[in-house]
Amino acid sequence: MKIEDHIGITDYAVDLYWMFSTTELAENFKKNIKEILEGARSAGNRIIQSRSRNLHFYNNGNRLKPKKVKLLGAIPLYTLYPTSEYYLQDCIDELDREMLNGISKNTYVLIGKILHLVQDMSSPAHVVPVYHSFRSGDSFESRLNSRMSLYMSNYTLSQDGFNRICCNDINLMNNKCIEMIYKDAASQTIDRICTSKSSIEVKVNGKPAKVGWDLFWKNHEETNSRFGYSKGTRIDGFGRYGPLGKHFGQERVTVLKNKYEIHKNVYDGLCHFVVKKSIEDSLRVLSCIGRRVEEISRSA
Repeated sequence: MKIEDHIGITDYAVDLYWMFSTTELAENFKKNIKEILEGARSAGNRIIQSRSRNLHFYNNGNRLKPKKVKLLGAIPLYTLYPTSEYYLQDCIDELDREMLNGISKNTYVLIGKILHLVQDMSSPAHVVPVYHSFRSGDSFESRLNSRMSLYMSNYTLSQDGFNRICCNDINLMNNKCIEMIYKDAASQTIDRICTSKSSIEVKVNGKPAKVGWDLFWKNHEETNSRFGYSKGTRIDGFGRYGPLGKHFGQERVTVLKNKYEIHKNVYDGLCHFVVKKSIEDSLRVLSCIGRRVEEISRSA
């Protein structure tokens, strides 16, 4: 998901929370939206950090573990954190310290960063996970970005729907609720694109066929964990793009001598799923933070 899409979804989620929540904190979220959006922006715009301590990947199956980088194989330099959950945990810990000491402007910046990281768990390449960078790009993100206003305008929410998302979720009662929302978001995305029940209807060489999303993304269990789709350095724990991974959104494409016809509704269906889930996961995070603020206030 591109940074401007994180900003748009975050802004919309805060607005929805303000509309449907009766808490004073909802007013504070709204008043400090500038800082929240700055956090959503800054979580993904530091190129060096996003490659060395990657904000884009989910630790699927605990295969992407921290690695100590050593000079000449002996002198410790730093620790490489391949997945975003380590950065998320840092943000959560810092947020908790901030709230215990009194809510400041930085509190809202941290909330924006957390929302960005949780929203990433709805993007397929972030959870398979497939290494992608600003240079290589991601066709799914480009398609989503080009039609984001449409996907967001099609999302509707009622008071009852808000209550189901934010008031009746047992996970929000847990003191580890943000981590649980993050992992649940990733699991739902993986379930949508990497299981046998996830199939799409296409035409292959003119004949109707049911295929899986592995045409676009293959997780580390289905691949030799190569760097990207083409041949390259082997990196344990990473998946790769499938044969159509660079062609998301194209309705007619020929790859490896096969001609694929994919209706735009197939692409839009996945994009709607991602946007809906990103918005609702953001609402859950805001509600979770609200409950933590209430706990701190009661214990003060």
